[in-house]
Amino acid sequence: MPEEKNLTRRSYLKYVGAGVVVVAVAGAGAYYATRPTAPGPTTTPSTVTATQTVTAPITSATVPTSAVTLPNPDWWNPDTNPLYPKEPVTLKMFLSTDFPPPVIRNAFMTQYPNIKMEVTATAEYAALLTALKTKDYVYDGFRAPFANLEEIIDTGNALDLGPLGASDLTQDYPEWVLSAAAGIGGSLGKQYYAMPEDIGPCTMLYRSDIFQKYGIEVPKTWDQFAAAARKLHQDSKGVVYLTTFSVTDLAATLDAWIWNMGGNTIQPVEGQKDTYRIFLNSPETKKVIEYWGALVDEKVIPSVAFYSEQADRMFSNNEFASMPIAAAWFGPCVLTKSYPQQATLWRIAPHPQWSEGENVQGMHGGSVIGVAKNAKYPNAAALFAMWCCASNPGVVMGWDQCVWTANQRILKEESTFGEHYKYYYGGQDYRDFLIPAAAGVDPKFHYTRFELGLQSIMGEQFGAAAAGKKSWDSACEDAQSRMVDMVEAAGGTVVP
Repeated sequence: MPEEKNLTRRSYLKYVGAGVVVVAVAGAGAYYATRPTAPGPTTTPSTVTATQTVTAPITSATVPTSAVTLPNPDWWNPDTNPLYPKEPVTLKMFLSTDFPPPVIRNAFMTQYPNIKMEVTATAEYAALLTALKTKDYVYDGFRAPFANLEEIIDTGNALDLGPLGASDLTQDYPEWVLSAAAGIGGSLGKQYYAMPEDIGPCTMLYRSDIFQKYGIEVPKTWDQFAAAARKLHQDSKGVVYLTTFSVTDLAATLDAWIWNMGGNTIQPVEGQKDTYRIFLNSPETKKVIEYWGALVDEKVIPSVAFYSEQADRMFSNNEFASMPIAAAWFGPCVLTKSYPQQATLWRIAPHPQWSEGENVQGMHGGSVIGVAKNAKYPNAAALFAMWCCASNPGVVMGWDQCVWTANQRILKEESTFGEHYKYYYGGQDYRDFLIPAAAGVDPKFHYTRFELGLQSIMGEQFGAAAAGKKSWDSACEDAQSRMVDMVEAAGGTVVP
């Protein structure tokens, strides 16, 4: 993955793939009422073959020699693997933001030389949905945001990978991950409508030097965080902020904050098909929104667009002291690559809780790799998805490229996992914080087929409140009303 100096929206889209960036967009309901009918992506596919030179070095640190610890290690052997084609095939793959990157694709194709790839790399995720809805052969496989897997399942064109071997490779995933992979109508641990590539458990990242300079204790609760934000801004004479309330990343961040409160946004009603409860004006959502709104209104937290030139300057000038809910990919993908001069100054801590001692967690980002039901080469595409997400070399190489795996066994077993990030964070090991964080996600939570619209509505309404165009309370009420209208216009049922 190439190095980029600045923390920009372009570098975020390029690196992250794991997260969903949402700007304030009007007309979210129209997307679900009409469903897109445009053709697939117009980006020019880049053909990658197994004979290409690997674009980054593969060393013992990135492809461990212990990559034979799965329940059935011989399964990965091309001579015996039941999914490996005996004749050459070329997969058509839709890979959002060009992940897995060429270094991983080339390593896979070196091990399985009968498989080549024609890759469409784009962030235009809605185009993937359109292509899958046509039921024509457009792609063999895809990489997409985890939050949107249910939308893909809803197209009827997501292949269940369980019978192909996925159910034997994923015993080490958290329960909520298994639930998401099975879909709302699937059985836990049996259906796999895509392989979980990475997940977004959250920590707090903070500048140890700034905290020490201004006598700031690492906050364990949100009350402590608010007090620290006020103290830091006052003692620095208005120069340093504890963090920002970023409108460009607002929807995905709010999701994580609301989960962290023990709340929710939209959830399916068990046993009632296509029926949902919506919580955008719930007491939990309002408490989260009003908490951040108060800090913004006091001007102790700015509403600077996070992936912007202004934010980049503020990070470079030591004007931001933390990221209170920092997804697993954020530290290695963004901070480490954008600000190498700040190495050893950043630290990791559990993100704040509403009640001290709790471990209530939310997810910010995550991705899956799946196979289209109408794929021309479904077995080969499934092998690629499984290798990237459940083999030791695929998982460890993924983390070297900022992909935080859902596979807890490989995380714990691989001694070299994330070793080269430790220096940046003062010797701390990400695993010590993110493994417990992943365990704190409520397994009852489930994504729905309305995530794109949900995130647009949240960005639209809460972005307007951050800009002073409406109250925070009215933003919650308007978001609730808009979401109900959108679900009902798309044929769903909303119940109290």
